[in-house]
Amino acid sequence: DNILEVVIRNSSGVDVTSCYNIEYTKGKLEVTKRAITIESGSETFTYNGIVQSYLEYTITSNNKLCNGDVITPISNVNAINVGTYENELSFAIRNSYGEEITNNYDIKTTNGTITITKLPITIETGSVELIYNGENQSYHDYTVISENKIPSVDSAGIDTFTEIKNVGQIENQLTVKISNNKFENVTNNYEITYVYGYIKIAKRPVTIVTATSSHVYDDKDYKDETYTTSSQLGIVESHQVEVQNAPTIKYVGTITNNFSVIIKDNNGEEVTSNYALSYDYGTLEVTKRPLTITTDTLEHTYDATTFKDVERNIITKTDLEHDITYKANVFNEIKNVGE
Repeated sequence: DNILEVVIRNSSGVDVTSCYNIEYTKGKLEVTKRAITIESGSETFTYNGIVQSYLEYTITSNNKLCNGDVITPISNVNAINVGTYENELSFAIRNSYGEEITNNYDIKTTNGTITITKLPITIETGSVELIYNGENQSYHDYTVISENKIPSVDSAGIDTFTEIKNVGQIENQLTVKISNNKFENVTNNYEITYVYGYIKIAKRPVTIVTATSSHVYDDKDYKDETYTTSSQLGIVESHQVEVQNAPTIKYVGTITNNFSVIIKDNNGEEVTSNYALSYDYGTLEVTKRPLTITTDTLEHTYDATTFKDVERNIITKTDLEHDITYKANVFNEIKNVGE
């Protein structure tokens, strides 16, 4: 209430208040809120994985803060991911004694904006040379080569990758997926440029050692298609080897066992071109077949002439598929008894 006490004086300055019967009607004293308008500032940030705020503001109304009053802005924006947000601020006002007096102000706000843009990074994928092994192969190594790095609150892992199976070379086209510490996908907050390395598949070096073997003559063509490998790497376990152009030998002698091979995978497709084949040739030998011939025992009565067996064809039984027929044409002669 607006309570007053008055003193009345006459023109001579004499207090004549007691000469009056004064009746008071109380009025009211009211303090109204001071209206101010505050506009929050606008700013653009690059994504860094944490909440970003902008506390700049301007009091745009004609009314400003009263002398001695101090305003503190408080951000109400959860601006982390790429996008545009209203820069919504609230304010606390204290007087020069530190007392909270925000309620003495009627605060109206207009909001600026906070814009979060993508963080540009450059990723270089690794390069590697691998030996053909019959399987799809990939290489998951990469490095962030840009000045900007992935913030420590985020982590990256391989999302997609390329594979190569046969001998040749391709770009190592990896992509990464980036997650925050809540395992949420935040890859969209990055502008990723890739510099691709390569994956090269080299031929598998294998040395084929062809068999060395010996065979007793049997009047048939002889060959030996067995082999071993002497190299550190052998034929891929699931692959099949087919011998080509194996040489044959029939008669007594020696030849080089210089056959070649082709290699097929478990689908029957030829994959020989994925191997660097070298050969260490063995030899094939046909040896003489042992044969014992027993001549006939004959008697002849002395007649002063020479005596010998007659010329004829002789058939000898053997363990071969056929008998051996030969002609006896060289004979010892005898004339006298006991020679």
